[in-house]
Amino acid sequence: MLAAEMVPTNNRLRSLRQARGWAIYGLAVRARCSPTTIGAAERWGYRPSAAVCERIAVALEVPVEMIWPEPGQDDADMRLLVQELNTAIDRAIGQMPEKTQTVFRLSRFERQSNKEISRIMNLSEKAVEYHIRQSLKILRIYLKDFMLVDYFLVTALMIN
Repeated sequence: MLAAEMVPTNNRLRSLRQARGWAIYGLAVRARCSPTTIGAAERWGYRPSAAVCERIAVALEVPVEMIWPEPGQDDADMRLLVQELNTAIDRAIGQMPEKTQTVFRLSRFERQSNKEISRIMNLSEKAVEYHIRQSLKILRIYLKDFMLVDYFLVTALMIN
């Protein structure tokens, strides 16, 4: 996930969502898309398909261009890399057991504390910690190629 940190976050989307008092999941339900899509758009500047962009804009009652201005040519390669990374993240999450997926999503996308997750899912805090460790192990395995790309990107930026 380190490569994604190099793309600016979409603060417009986050601000619009928070202004309505919605969690990521709330916007995802209203826009009929995955919370992962909303989280990736907010954190890493990911731009979903045109249809999903339109549904998000309709849910927020704003024009699409207010959330996603047209990207410049300079960052087209980075956006492609981020889209590929998001696809790999979705695949990795899809390989996790259902309970581990739920704990991971609550922890990373909904930003719930371990204590809150344990209360919501009726698990011990140790069990929540276990599921988070397991999910991170799976992510490391599925994202190892992206971590290598990130190393080269960071090295190139440091040289220039």
